Amino acid sequence: MQSGMHRYRLSVGFHGSRAIRVVFMVFLGGMAAGAAICAGTLLGLVGIAILAPGDPSGPERWGFLPIVLAVLASGAVVAYTAVRITRVVRTDAWLEGSRLTVRVVRERTVELSYATSVAVRVTNRPLIGPVRRAGVVGPAPMMAVLVVTGEGRTVHLRLANPDAIQLPPDQLFALANALSVARCPGAVETVTWLRGAAANASAG
Repeated sequence: MQSGMHRYRLSVGFHGSRAIRVVFMVFLGGMAAGAAICAGTLLGLVGIAILAPGDPSGPERWGFLPIVLAVLASGAVVAYTAVRITRVVRTDAWLEGSRLTVRVVRERTVELSYATSVAVRVTNRPLIGPVRRAGVVGPAPMMAVLVVTGEGRTVHLRLANPDAIQLPPDQLFALANALSVARCPGAVETVTWLRGAAANASAG
């Protein structure tokens, strides 16, 4: 890590709405876990009726089934909710000189000057709101993802925040400037694309 380097944060995380989202997800997760317990228990009771029809000792021999299914179902819901909350809390990205770091659940860092390939991939998710092009309001373009490979790892940076609003022009320009040190396939084209997107977003 480059000591003393300024950390330039990119607006890809849930910074403004993080607390509200976490509270909402905990509430929904609790309700879903309760529903999963009920569903698992009911499924277990149905299973007992199928496995031991008319057997008076069936509930005694298979009595563990509703409990096991309830625990498994609620556990799956809790695990899913925990992963989603972790993504909300940890999702972030920043530049430190020529180093790009993207953190979702795990943190990945790539030194842009050592990149072996750089590309911008367009997704099928549209950005929110119209985009100005030379003063003309047109349809929103698709969200793009910056893909950088180097030092044995690949980093994916979504060029928009979680609400599908494109990164501000100053951040796109900062990414372009940081990537200008790369000497690999796709670097020049990506820098040009980023600067064009930034200029287009700030026009009008």
